[in-house]
Amino acid sequence: MTDTSPLGPRGRSALRLLGSALAEDAGVLRTRVFVGLANLLPDLDVFSLFVRPLLLRLAGARVGFPARIRPPLFVHSASGVEIGRWAFINQGCRLEGRKRISIGESALIGPFCLFENVNHRPEGPEGLPITVGRGAWIGAGCILLPGAVVGDGATVGAGSVVRGEVPAGETWAGVPARPLRRAPDSGGAER
Repeated sequence: MTDTSPLGPRGRSALRLLGSALAEDAGVLRTRVFVGLANLLPDLDVFSLFVRPLLLRLAGARVGFPARIRPPLFVHSASGVEIGRWAFINQGCRLEGRKRISIGESALIGPFCLFENVNHRPEGPEGLPITVGRGAWIGAGCILLPGAVVGDGATVGAGSVVRGEVPAGETWAGVPARPLRRAPDSGGAER
């Protein structure tokens, strides 16, 4: 059988790839527009406390007011992002957002943290939620992997990689993160 299409097999393949790319872009266009605008604003408290949270809401995120969000912020899909009141997100953070990312009230996120909630597998991407509890503190440059849970009031040391659960009130650090100080009621000793 002869291919009579004017494009041929390579042309049809290129069109399928173009269609796939356009569909992906359409899905994140709202996020790109509003997060892009938020990143253009100067790094002043009035913008970080009120305007950026509003722009993130317009992008599709659920953001409590007030929340302090410093630029630049990189978000793939805002529709999966939840940020609680009085949360602080420092500069240069990346939130994947294809699955839910929940940052609790009064949580503190250090600069250049990555919330990567998608595993890339041969069968296709697998997304898992990431949760940071109320009053938790994530140090600079941490990476939270798919399925990471940081409990209320927990602390994660700078540069750590979190996979799995950091229990409430505990201090963890390292690659991968492991306990440094257990919560007083957990029965664990300081290390």
